[in-house]
Amino acid sequence: MNLSDSIQVFVSVIAVFLSYVAIRQTKKSIQEANRPYIVAYFTSIKVTATEQIVIVIRNYGQTGATIDSIKIIPDITHKKESGFLNNAVKGNPFKNIRNHFLAPGQSIKALVGSQGDGMMNLVDSRKIIINYHDFSKKKYKEILEFDELEWSRLLQHPRVSVNHSSKDMTQAIKNLEQTISHTAQETITHKL
Repeated sequence: MNLSDSIQVFVSVIAVFLSYVAIRQTKKSIQEANRPYIVAYFTSIKVTATEQIVIVIRNYGQTGATIDSIKIIPDITHKKESGFLNNAVKGNPFKNIRNHFLAPGQSIKALVGSQGDGMMNLVDSRKIIINYHDFSKKKYKEILEFDELEWSRLLQHPRVSVNHSSKDMTQAIKNLEQTISHTAQETITHKL
């Protein structure tokens, strides 16, 4: 074997190796892009005049997943132990969720508190741990940590009350129309 043949064999081996690495990377990227991503978050909904706090578990991934378990540390407690709401959500509202399939975009929700007596005790560090697996039985574990004290500050927004008569509103709209019309005329005159 001469030098030219040795170089060709060496280059061929390097090319095969680089192709193998590229294929593995592509496969890994495709798997990561198409895997399930189950996350938890808090949100609030307003029912009549009361704001309700809800935990949402949602699959943001491209494939379905089966939930094996959901743990909440520390357990959810409330400021006052009364009413059906408090009895329904003590501890972990998701503790009985086992072998529950979540399709892409699907979610499950649990009402965990409301304003007043039903308000949950907020903590500066609450973990939600979600164990789940995909169709190929590959297991995943998401550990999400929440600072509920900070989150509650973000939810506090001023209440806006509109108690204007329809006559006042009509006049305000007319004034706005006149201002817009006047500004548009000035702009057109300037450009000419």
